Amino acid sequence: MSESKAPSSDPQVPAFLQNKAIDPAATLSYIQDQISIIYRSARANQQDEHLLPPDHDTYTKIYTAIWQYTIAGGNRSNAAHLAGAEIYRVLEREIRSYCIDIREVIFTASDDTDGNTPRKLLSGYVASYHRLANLSILMKNLMKYVERHWIRREIDEKKKNVYLIEDLHKLIWREEVLQISAHNTLSKKGVEDLSDAVAALQEANQGITEHDRKLITDVVKALASLSVTFDS
Repeated sequence: MSESKAPSSDPQVPAFLQNKAIDPAATLSYIQDQISIIYRSARANQQDEHLLPPDHDTYTKIYTAIWQYTIAGGNRSNAAHLAGAEIYRVLEREIRSYCIDIREVIFTASDDTDGNTPRKLLSGYVASYHRLANLSILMKNLMKYVERHWIRREIDEKKKNVYLIEDLHKLIWREEVLQISAHNTLSKKGVEDLSDAVAALQEANQGITEHDRKLITDVVKALASLSVTFDS
């Protein structure tokens, strides 16, 4: 006769996988840590637009933690609403921190002395933006329950400052990387830097090579996905 297994007490295993009642504080802390790890990992190697997602087991644990925290919420009054808001704000802070760091990578780390700065800046921008798009899809999938049951309800009720997860990534990218606010009150310095890089590339080559033409087209498409143009 086989012995029944005792619940795991491994501290690396979240409480919701240990056959225990959910600990809201510990579960939220786990979610925060895992989201932070995802964005911290994405900061590396910005020249590569591809994203290394969590392994299957980790992905499942994060998804389950978000789901359980949202539906349990510590058994508080209006728990699901409060839990959804908390997780959303965790994500919002992480995206903003990520975009602030990436702006530094794109517009500062590309400086060099070999005359290739404009091309590096433009290619770095495209790769970083595509990586953000991949990040937004990953987070949308991980937070599917929050988006379906909290975010969409907030939007339907016309609540301010709540956006679908992919839109939230784009909004913060506009604000922090391109420096464009929702009301266009900031400097748009990011757009100006990209425009200057395009002009410098054209001037340096006395015309555009096929490779550079494609690069510029990719930049224009990336901006267009944010409803931004060089003339806007």
